[in-house]
Amino acid sequence: MADSSTMLVPRLSKTCNQCRGRKVRCIVPSGGISCQSCSKRQVQCQFIHTKRLVRRFDSPASSVQAPSSSPPSLALEGELYIDRLLEDPAKMGGVGNVPEECIFKIYNRRLATFNLAFFSESRMRILSQRLGHGKLRELIERISSSTAPNGKPNTAEPPLPPISVREASQLPCRTDEAVSASYVREYFAHVHPLFPFLDRSDFERRALAPGLSDTLASDPAFSALYHTVLALGCHYAVDRCFDPAKSEAWGLFRHTLALLPSILLVGETLVNLQAVTAMAIFALNVACIQLGETLTLEAARMAKGLGYHRVTAGSQPANAEFDQTCYRTLWVIYLLERQVCFLIGRGPTLADYDIGCPIPATPESHFDGFNFFLASLRLSRLCSKAFETIFSASARIKTTGEYMAAIGVVQDGLDRWRESIPQRLRPGPGVSLPVGSPDATILLLRLHYTYHSLVLSLCRMDIHVGTGTAGAAARMDASKKRLMLGARAVIQLTTRIVIRPYTPMWILGTVPLSAMLVLFDLVVHNPNHPETETNLALLDVVTGYFSRLEYVTEGVVPVSMLSGFAHIALQYVRESREAGTSTLGAALDAGTGDQGVQVVQLASPSSKASTQKETSTPPGSSGSNGLNQLSMFWPPGDEPSYESLSYPISIFGGMGSMEAMVADDFLDGFDFASMFDTTLPDFSAMNS
Repeated sequence: MADSSTMLVPRLSKTCNQCRGRKVRCIVPSGGISCQSCSKRQVQCQFIHTKRLVRRFDSPASSVQAPSSSPPSLALEGELYIDRLLEDPAKMGGVGNVPEECIFKIYNRRLATFNLAFFSESRMRILSQRLGHGKLRELIERISSSTAPNGKPNTAEPPLPPISVREASQLPCRTDEAVSASYVREYFAHVHPLFPFLDRSDFERRALAPGLSDTLASDPAFSALYHTVLALGCHYAVDRCFDPAKSEAWGLFRHTLALLPSILLVGETLVNLQAVTAMAIFALNVACIQLGETLTLEAARMAKGLGYHRVTAGSQPANAEFDQTCYRTLWVIYLLERQVCFLIGRGPTLADYDIGCPIPATPESHFDGFNFFLASLRLSRLCSKAFETIFSASARIKTTGEYMAAIGVVQDGLDRWRESIPQRLRPGPGVSLPVGSPDATILLLRLHYTYHSLVLSLCRMDIHVGTGTAGAAARMDASKKRLMLGARAVIQLTTRIVIRPYTPMWILGTVPLSAMLVLFDLVVHNPNHPETETNLALLDVVTGYFSRLEYVTEGVVPVSMLSGFAHIALQYVRESREAGTSTLGAALDAGTGDQGVQVVQLASPSSKASTQKETSTPPGSSGSNGLNQLSMFWPPGDEPSYESLSYPISIFGGMGSMEAMVADDFLDGFDFASMFDTTLPDFSAMNS
């Protein structure tokens, strides 16, 4: 007799999404494509594919399996850390049972974060020992004390009053049709090319219809979407204020926040999903950065619940336009989630292995023949692959060789992606953005800063893993060079950042801050290196940018204290060079000046300008022309280069002998990214 088993078989649901969410019967007339309820309410009717268990009968031959002498080993390609936990919980889960092959461990603790803006206690201690004083710790404590634990500044100004769902209808809304229409136009002109998830004709048909007031009152999801679109358009049209208490865009967005609970409590629909997606895009700015992660992950959860990530074909030919909108929404959410997850170091909700949604055509995202949206998706996939293979919990069970191989795979993919970008737009060291519209500048900054962020993370991890590995010296030198040039490129691009409320905070603050901390490390550990002069100049550039950022935002983003890093670095370099001069003078007085040592004239920062024409090296250059500017001496033919760069591997934690240097407070520290999370008003009473 044949054996039976069950299997999942896809089938078209008999109830549309709208009727399922409203818990009503779904009746489709014979030959119709829309149910009676949706036709009456004039909404889009969509039937999704679901999977159902059905019984399958197998022949006796097919059910016979060869006996196995031993259970399969978990040491296979694709093994996850959870597999080892499940295999032997006592061995892997105990506090004192750390596998010896695991390279990331400090007193039985693991790598806590790869956030470039995180300053651990061990990193602070090592740098303070190198500097010989506690000014760095004092600076970080001042910055930390100026920021409350929740990321808000310690000021006496009262927050905006909280709002509830019941009060949402009483909030002032945009009633001037001409102004509202202009905000909608601004949205589709500036925001839609970056995030093309709306059907413009369908949205404008509803948003500009005579009965808009009735639609907003009866449909909370569309009301939230509508007001978020107005808020985003307002940013580009008139609003230049970073303070939410004075911002017109924030006033519109407050209406949307009040409707958020009612959106999340009902069943998922496309309009609900689009409303949350639009809110996540708005939350990229400084006014509500605290909500950005929550809204993005919630949008990913809703998209997964609707099954958009696994849809491979339209349910019915008549719904082709609707399906295209679903595809667009899914991929915009993918882009947002991958960006957020990589920046904060968390795994995504939408797993790459479970995505089968086709990528729709987005002609509005083409600039001069370049498909920005597709290029952004490909780069987001590389960020996801890097997290999965290098920075995730399962990646930490890799050996050193496996780790370096994984880093090499991602680096090769990143290089191929870069080569696919047109030459005039391609990111890289010393590359300046072409002069164009602010929209094109924001578009390219997104690509360049995402690229450089991934480069910096990969290089730091490569240096940490490969340092001391036999045969890896040349690779380590290349990683140090790429790390320094990547940080320089980020800082050079700060001159092109448009400081406006619509610019994402990770562009305004997080990425430039990470680059500044990288150069600060390099300067402190290489005070007498030929490239230190350029790095010091760029530290001045980035701290000047942060002062400008605080000035333009009227103190909403309090980052001017970061100039202390440049002051500490410059003072340390001066003291190191003065100590080197004294050592050299003593050696010459002792009669060692005839041993072929070439003395280079010391040049202080104040006297550098007089010899700049002959000796200066432009910022971002990789040549050795800056050697004559340095207050140091080198034997003939032994001028230092990138190969002599020192970079502290201990910033990630310990490996080998580093275990003895770091105490149990390794996981303590300060995340400088919290400086940009400052002004979200309290919304804890929204559900009241």
